[in-house]
Amino acid sequence: MIRTRTLALLACIAICASCAAKGDNAAVQMKSGPRPDANAETDDTTKPDANTVTLTSGDFSIQVPSGFDIEERSGVYVMSDGQQSISYSRTATGVSSEEFLNQLLAQIGGDVVSQEADGSGYTAEVDRNGARELIVIRQQDGAVTVATGHVPEGGSLRLADLVSASDSAHGAVTLTPPAATQGAGTIELRQFSAPDGGAKGLVPADPSWNISSNQGTIEGSSSVGNFVFGVTIQVITPENSRGAGGISAPYSDAASSLATILPQLVKGVTNVQVTSTVADGVIDGYTSSGMYAYTYDWNGQPWTGVAIVATDDPSKYGNFMWNWYFTNIAVPAGSDGSVGSGLLKAWQAWDPSGAIAQRSQRSKQLLDETNQIWQDTSEFRSKQADHQSRDVGCLLQGYYETEDNSRKYDLPPAPCGQEYVPGS
Repeated sequence: MIRTRTLALLACIAICASCAAKGDNAAVQMKSGPRPDANAETDDTTKPDANTVTLTSGDFSIQVPSGFDIEERSGVYVMSDGQQSISYSRTATGVSSEEFLNQLLAQIGGDVVSQEADGSGYTAEVDRNGARELIVIRQQDGAVTVATGHVPEGGSLRLADLVSASDSAHGAVTLTPPAATQGAGTIELRQFSAPDGGAKGLVPADPSWNISSNQGTIEGSSSVGNFVFGVTIQVITPENSRGAGGISAPYSDAASSLATILPQLVKGVTNVQVTSTVADGVIDGYTSSGMYAYTYDWNGQPWTGVAIVATDDPSKYGNFMWNWYFTNIAVPAGSDGSVGSGLLKAWQAWDPSGAIAQRSQRSKQLLDETNQIWQDTSEFRSKQADHQSRDVGCLLQGYYETEDNSRKYDLPPAPCGQEYVPGS
């Protein structure tokens, strides 16, 4: 458990360096078509560019092809010529270079073009989003060094150039990830298929959970947590509710609707409050939608949850009613995290049928985008979404102070309750 979290954090540091190296302008300028040489065989005999310069930043120095400038970002050294980029970082860890590479490749995604071991470590090339990502990993004196290269279509930087640059680097500061703490683990999950064939996924295995499904939705509840995946409710406007039965409320935006609809749906729910907006406008076609962290009381006990909510204006339905879409996970405030993390996995595994409304597919897509955030080509959006995902996860684990110092250092988010420690 601790080793897995350490690997993931180290990989995030390396990927962050690669993403930071691209820069906003480079991401905008990157073309969407595949590289002409995307499927070309790697020529291991290619020699590095002989026209190199030595760049310095403080005590750090590195030899790179001419035309690059250097910038140091809290221990990550970023070199760019405006299109191509190189990053270099050094992290204290006992993780092997092979383990580090495997974790890094899993996080990056894309098509691995080459992966080789040499006497000093590992190299790899990955085609992703029309560009080539170069990786050189070395292990030295209780630390792992990672050099990455980002080469958009038409770029001239090659793996041999990055190997040469990595081997020439000296004087880098050593990043020290925060010490991992033993978590509470995750509740056991089991496979679930709806009797009507409308959905499948993972649900809590404990028989004390009450699980139900209908036409693509899956719901579950217990004393330690609850979830609703993809329910749509028709809300009758007050002026038309006489004798109609069901849920009735004036139309409101997605965030405000939680406080008016949830108490009517679940007996004993009071004091619903949205604490933060994770993402806004997440479902196309609805008048208002968003992903929110929120708190509420259930039979006097405080709970915390995360929900994707959407509302559609009554004018689209003859001013008689309006649609309310809801998908969520929630746990008692102060829970140890085992239930919350398990429900998050269940949410990510939820697979509604092809016939279910597109909004449910968008909800699933939103979770997938957050989970695979390092594949986003925009540095700002990817970092922002990953920080938001981390903050929501910490809220579910009972951390009321979710801020860490990773934003300050322009690094990936640290585990809940922890901060980055500057290296010596």
